[in-house]
Amino acid sequence: MPDIKPFPKPDLSFYHDIPEGACLNYNNRYDYYQVYRSIQVEDPVSGERRQSRITYGSIRRDGTFVMSPTWRLMKERDAFRERARKKLHRLWRVRQQVRVLSRQMHSVSRCFFLASFSPHSAERRMPRKSAQQQTAASGRRLFPGSSGILCLRVKYHRFS
Repeated sequence: MPDIKPFPKPDLSFYHDIPEGACLNYNNRYDYYQVYRSIQVEDPVSGERRQSRITYGSIRRDGTFVMSPTWRLMKERDAFRERARKKLHRLWRVRQQVRVLSRQMHSVSRCFFLASFSPHSAERRMPRKSAQQQTAASGRRLFPGSSGILCLRVKYHRFS
């Protein structure tokens, strides 16, 4: 096998896909620079430490960076996890809003029920309030400072 002279080390600042702290290692057999990061991994069971490499890809003689399939899949996995985390957080917020609204609706319906069957109304012999007046009165009790008109609307979102 003929002895291949390595081409000059490329400047990693020109490659935006390569993260900070990457190292280069020339491969004589295939004539390219391997781009990697060396990390120290500790085994949680035995406590032993060992060196491990994360290969980002390779830089060919013509200067093109070829991303490692493993590194590409790791980046896609991380992006997918981040999107899933955001959607789960959004879903959690919607569920919290629905819980608050359902509690409010339960208390409003309970007030309507208690107001319509109050035992004191028969004893006082006062004319009964209409359903609209009872609704406004119970709404004012639940939400002081409002006009007594209560409008609750739940908006459902479809996450894609």
